[in-house]
Amino acid sequence: MFLRVLCALFALVGLVACSPEYNWREVAISGAGVSAIFPDKPKVDEKRFIFEGETLVLSMAGTTVKSAIFAIGHAPLGARLQENAAARQALYRQVVSSFYSNFNQATPNPLPAPGELFVVTGKGPNGDMQLSAKVWMTSDYLLEAIVVAPQALFPEDQTKEFFAGVAF
Repeated sequence: MFLRVLCALFALVGLVACSPEYNWREVAISGAGVSAIFPDKPKVDEKRFIFEGETLVLSMAGTTVKSAIFAIGHAPLGARLQENAAARQALYRQVVSSFYSNFNQATPNPLPAPGELFVVTGKGPNGDMQLSAKVWMTSDYLLEAIVVAPQALFPEDQTKEFFAGVAF
């Protein structure tokens, strides 16, 4: 009996030891025609914000693995923004600038191009933080992909994999 329990315990320890910390899965982003790979099962939350008098609903799908947050945000654009390229560009500028201001950093001029990876570092409540992000603006929606983590623990390889898995 003891031998059976011991064998079962070793088998359980072996399974736990083999469990990947990053359990990648493809997820369809609701209504956007976008898919992404996440390192664990994402949870979805919504945030409303107002831009030039129009309320936008930003749906965020995200997960945390080893102190790193991996997230995709998607906001459908209303008719006024869909018809106005200058307003969409202003929204893009505001969103990208917000990432820099959240880390008390100056917004670069020129801004990163839509879909271009950019990195922002700064102080967080628990020390130095790093954010890697891409922001896209189409005629129909705003899309952002972000990874944020303590700078000393930033998962460079997993971040590359995450961004490579965003498709639309």
